[in-house]
Parts: sequence; structure tokens; C-alpha cells
Amino acid sequence: ALGKKYKKEQERSTSITDKNYQEIDYIQAEEKRIENLRDRIINMVAKSYGLTDKEIMKKTRRADIAVPRQIAMYLIREIIGLSFPSIGGIFGLDHTTAMHGCKKISSKLGKDQELKKQVDRIRELATI
Repeated sequence: ALGKKYKKEQERSTSITDKNYQEIDYIQAEEKRIENLRDRIINMVAKSYGLTDKEIMKKTRRADIAVPRQIAMYLIREIIGLSFPSIGGIFGLDHTTAMHGCKKISSKLGKDQELKKQVDRIRELATI
């Protein structure tokens, strides 16, 4: 009787462990998917504006870099749904800077049809 009880306990322990590993695998796969999508968005925005990935990540206020960086932040927020602290962390910036960038692009999209077309095209390319 003791052997059956031990065997059942061991089976339950094994199935719990297998389930935990499956959950960890899923979480790791999802993190990798998000990371790849984030990198693809940054790359597509950079290419669209004639920049390298490294240039778009620079901490500069130059409009030729800041605006594409804000577009990348906006798209990361819209497509992936990352938090402002996470987005700020990606670019080495404060979360309030990420908030400002996203808000600024969101506001411009309602007024600037050319910008809206560019952002929609980048979104389409990044999510293929």
C-alpha cells in the first residue's frame, strides 16, 4: 500500500514539474517573440528614415533621430503593448520620455496624413 501511495505521489510530482516546464517554455517563447517584434519595429522605422538601429537608439534631441525614435516607441506601445517604463528602458530613456513620445506621435497622426501613411506602412511591414 505504501508503494502505491509513493508511486501516485511521484506521478503527480512529475506531472506538475512537466507542466511547470511547459509554462516556462511558453513564457520564454513569448518573451523571444516580443523581443524579435520589438527589434523588427525599431529596424523598420530606422530603415524608413535612413537611419541605422544604433542611430535611432541614440540619446539625442535632433529631430531627424528623435521623431523616428518616437514613432518606434509609439508602434512598440500600439503593437506589443509594452509599458512606458519598458519602452523607456529599451531606448535608455525615462518612462516619461516614452510617454511624451507616444503622445506626441498619436497627436500628430490625427493631423498629418503623410505621417499616418508612413506609420501605417511601417506597422504593416513590421507585423508581417
